[in-house]
Amino acid sequence: MSRETMRAFDDRELPRKTDQSDETGFRDVKDRVFDMASNAKDKAGQVAHSVASGVQSTASYLWKHDFKQMGKDATNICRRYPTQSVIAALAVGFLLGRSARQWKRVSTLD
Repeated sequence: MSRETMRAFDDRELPRKTDQSDETGFRDVKDRVFDMASNAKDKAGQVAHSVASGVQSTASYLWKHDFKQMGKDATNICRRYPTQSVIAALAVGFLLGRSARQWKRVSTLD
């Protein structure tokens, strides 16, 4: 394999920047940041709206149903989605176990 000789770096090959291009670049960056902030604000508003809607529907469900009906609904969901129900039960059990262990550790420090 032959090696080509490397040319020395020449400043004349680079485009010259002027004050005008710096201002344009700054405006572009500023506009991009403004657009990103605007998009983030819109997304946060959508998330807040969906969370509020979920809380409202949960409150409505709890208001309209008694414990017996909620138990039947939970049983129907477990029958309809057995795998997801087992995974959810394991996750809840794991979290309860961890919190109980933490609670025990904190209570022994007192």
